[in-house]
Amino acid sequence: MQDCWDIHSCGWFWQSIFERSDKDRSGRIDVNELRDALLSLGFSVSPVVLDLLVSKFDKSGGKNRAIEYDNFIEYVILSVFFFLLWPLLIYY
Repeated sequence: MQDCWDIHSCGWFWQSIFERSDKDRSGRIDVNELRDALLSLGFSVSPVVLDLLVSKFDKSGGKNRAIEYDNFIEYVILSVFFFLLWPLLIYY
């Protein structure tokens, strides 16, 4: 998994995480499915934060209370920036 923080070369990896997490095959992942996806990657996120993430990345403005694949990728890109690059930017 470490090598797949490069979004472009590992699109297959992120797509498989999304598809595996989309248990009901709706094409979207809800709060519980997002929790499972993040747990499978080793991240434990509180229910409040999960609700905030779904609200932020839900294309329907929160009506569906679920994230589609392209918004999931947007989340992954922002997470990579925040968790991997942000400490470097602060340091330098």
